[in-house]
Amino acid sequence: MYIWIHALFLLLICFQINLYSAPHDSNVKPAWLDTIPPGITITPREKFHNKVISVSLSSSEAGTIWYGNGSLKSVKEYKKPFSLTRDGTYKIIYYADDDFGNRSNVDSIVYIIDSKPPSIKFDPLPGSFREPVKLHIHADEKCHYFILQAGGTDSGKKVNDSLLLSSSLEFRIKAVDLAGNVSISKPVHYNIDTASMSFSIDPEGGIYNHPIFITFRYSRNISIWYTFDPFASQRWFTQYTEPVQLPYGLSSIRYFAKTQSGFSSDIYNARYIVDTIAPKLIKNISQGINFDTIQLTTREKAEIRYTSDGTLPVKESQNYEKPLILRRSGVKRIKARAWDIAGNASEIFEWEYKYDHIPPELVIHPECGSFREPFTVKIQTNEPSRVLYSLDNSVPGNNALLYQSDGITVTRDDTTIIRVIAIDSAGNRSNELVKRYYLDSKLPVVKARIDGSLSDGVFNVSLFSDEPSQIYYEIGDKEPSTASSMYHQPLNMVSNQVLKYFAVDKSGNRSRTYVMDELYKPMIEPVPRAGVYNRKISIKFSTNVKGTVYWRILPDTLFRADSEAIRIENEFTHTLEYYLETEGGLRSSLYRQEYRIDWTAPVVEVKTRKGINDSAIVFLRSNERATFYYTIDGSNPLTSSTVNTAGNKYLRNHDRIVLYKKNTTMKLSIYAEDAAGNLSTLSILDIFSPRAIPDIPASATVYNKAISITFNTFDESSIYYTLDGSVPTQSSPLFSKPITLLSSDTIQTLVVDASGFHGNIDTFVYKIDLPPTPLFNITKKEIYSGDTVVFNASESFDKEDPQSALRFRWDFDSDGVFETDTLRVNHVSHQFKDPGFYNVTLEVIDGMMRSSRITNNCVVKERCPDDMVSITLENRKPFCIDKYEWPNKDGEVPLTSVSWVQAKMYCVDAGKRLCTVSEWESACNGGSQLLYPYGNTFEKERCPVEGKSVWKSGQFSRCEKNGTFDMLGNVWEWTENKSGDYPLSIGGSFRYGKVARCNLQSQGTVATQSNETGFRCCK
Repeated sequence: MYIWIHALFLLLICFQINLYSAPHDSNVKPAWLDTIPPGITITPREKFHNKVISVSLSSSEAGTIWYGNGSLKSVKEYKKPFSLTRDGTYKIIYYADDDFGNRSNVDSIVYIIDSKPPSIKFDPLPGSFREPVKLHIHADEKCHYFILQAGGTDSGKKVNDSLLLSSSLEFRIKAVDLAGNVSISKPVHYNIDTASMSFSIDPEGGIYNHPIFITFRYSRNISIWYTFDPFASQRWFTQYTEPVQLPYGLSSIRYFAKTQSGFSSDIYNARYIVDTIAPKLIKNISQGINFDTIQLTTREKAEIRYTSDGTLPVKESQNYEKPLILRRSGVKRIKARAWDIAGNASEIFEWEYKYDHIPPELVIHPECGSFREPFTVKIQTNEPSRVLYSLDNSVPGNNALLYQSDGITVTRDDTTIIRVIAIDSAGNRSNELVKRYYLDSKLPVVKARIDGSLSDGVFNVSLFSDEPSQIYYEIGDKEPSTASSMYHQPLNMVSNQVLKYFAVDKSGNRSRTYVMDELYKPMIEPVPRAGVYNRKISIKFSTNVKGTVYWRILPDTLFRADSEAIRIENEFTHTLEYYLETEGGLRSSLYRQEYRIDWTAPVVEVKTRKGINDSAIVFLRSNERATFYYTIDGSNPLTSSTVNTAGNKYLRNHDRIVLYKKNTTMKLSIYAEDAAGNLSTLSILDIFSPRAIPDIPASATVYNKAISITFNTFDESSIYYTLDGSVPTQSSPLFSKPITLLSSDTIQTLVVDASGFHGNIDTFVYKIDLPPTPLFNITKKEIYSGDTVVFNASESFDKEDPQSALRFRWDFDSDGVFETDTLRVNHVSHQFKDPGFYNVTLEVIDGMMRSSRITNNCVVKERCPDDMVSITLENRKPFCIDKYEWPNKDGEVPLTSVSWVQAKMYCVDAGKRLCTVSEWESACNGGSQLLYPYGNTFEKERCPVEGKSVWKSGQFSRCEKNGTFDMLGNVWEWTENKSGDYPLSIGGSFRYGKVARCNLQSQGTVATQSNETGFRCCK
């Protein structure tokens, strides 16, 4: 006690010292005074716990800590950590007092002790479902959920408490509550079976007249169950595995489909009647004085059909409804048949009775004879009958022509034989009548032929008729008659005479009077006459009167009046046209003659093939028509007396001969002569010795293309060959397929026959000069009228000659006439004055005068305003068309509710016009036959054809064609054309879909206005 008093005394002394030594300020507290409440720390801080916890409290300074559970009334002094052991919610209230009496604020913390795992439930419960399921997961407390594999050990994926299951799934759910307690459900299986149950029965229910099998058609994921028991439950149905035959009579089949998951469809029912028994037709025939009556019935319900013309009854024949009453005349034929509702047909009932046995009689007018004009033959009978006839001398039968009341008109010149029979209603057939008529209404035609020459001054004139006739004639001005001289033989005539003549045929038809005044007219003939020559010729003209000769050699377009001889020198076919004009101004006819200069010898190809009976077949062919002269003894066919011929220089260029082996050697010597008299080189072949014979001859001929050469032998021999002229041996390549040469080369061959005999080595030299390859390009991509364009052919080449040796010429306007001279310049400039589609042709000629041509398209466009597009197509006149529908502005809505007349006025005011239908379609499909601007298959959302109102112009960039937009759809567009009085619009509107096409047209009146119709202009 003393110690405490002493300490207090010292404390008061210190307080007084500090009090008197400090400055006097009422706001300053003593340094030893503590006014700050203590701070309290509590652990743990977590709220949720799944096991017993120990709670600790601590203060920031010395003092006393107080705590309680739930309220301040229960507080007590904290001395050591305390435990919370039971599940529940605890609210710990706590505060502290320090030694100076400072008290902290009252604070609290909540602890939840939860050691019980959550309980999991599912809604709906696991099972099978026909559609996706919304699964709800429930727990007895708030949890986090994780989905786990059914048999796996994975940690799972966090999910919400609601899941959409769209397919079958087996899984477990892990639930973790806020205290960390975990529950894992047993594996659950949700079977989601959304498979469609597509099935049908074949055939469908109905009535059938033949045995049938029931077949079910269904998808793979289902099964079909059926029964014939109308009261059976589903569990007694039979699974369908194979077609089921139905019994006769009435059958009712019930069936349903079941999925693999056990889901069943509704039960369907089909009824069948199988009836194969045909109905029986019962007939009752009653005879009367003037009429017969036929009654037809059946024991079951059936449909009776009948005919009265002898044809078999079918279901489309006349329906029997009441007894048939038949008049007793002629022949009556009734055929009937019954069909029940199953389609079974009865036997055919046939009844026929003939009341008339007398055949009809025929009368024909006119009788047989000859006629000079078409005529009509009339046929009459003594009773109503069917009259049949033929005009081709065939016996008239059921397929003959049926006579009509207007008669038989004969118009064919020649003999016509009419054969006629008549058949009355009872079927009686008359005797056949045969009548012969001859018609000749054709006037004879007479032609004249003049033989002779002007140099002789005498002509032979022959007259020919196209049918046997007598020809009468007069020489001079007198008109011929039947009293004139009759023509028997060619007439001798001289210049300035006129021949008049006519002909009378056997029927008396007289031709018109012909006047042959060719000898009176100016006459001209060339000397020598047209033909084939193997030399240069000079042509002069002989005339019958004085005058001027005009001539030209095609393709020249101008006639010349030269009096000098015409020289023809080039090897070619020359077409000469000429006429004579007299001093008095008379002009002869225009004549045309062809002169062919040919001094090139024919080239002969010889092929051999082994024939039968130790023979050889020699095939001969020339590059032109020729006669082949040959011997087989090796003698020269030019002089030999054993010469033979083949082919024909006027008719053909090939032939074949068959040679039979007479001895070990047989030499074939052969040459050819063409129509001009040119002789080929003489070829000598040892036919039966082993040697190779090419199908393409090796000679001085220069080939202008790549060649493939095939070698032949007389018998089965082996051909060894080399190229480049080296000597072949049996180690050289063996010929097995054609040898292709692209350039000049030498082939040597060695032939070894089956017995091992070696033939002589043959050498074949081939010269090849291929034509040049023409190529050119245009330096300008877009060409407009008036532009000057450079055509560059510098890429043209020739395999044998350098480009500097090539010559070029050009045709720019597609007329086949070259506008440039043949020059060694590989580029040229040309100005296109008019727009259009041009085929520009380049011809390139090499040093051997071989030429090739190439033609490229060149489009020259019309110069159009900026808001229009130039359309230039082949075989079409170029034109300009608006890019957009009027007012022809990108991004603006087209003008609609405008009439055809107003549209024309708008275009005229703008210096334009309405487009024609042809122009509009060409701009829409590019001049092709396309249905849409982009092709023939409709593409959705590509053009403005699937809307509810008009779009702004140019919104559909993929609907552009040649720079034009919205040709298809958006609005109908007026055109210049009319159908009768109705102007045409074209293209469809915004609501026409795939029906809107480039060729879709509609009609309206000149005043029609529509909010779906506009226009665009052309120029």
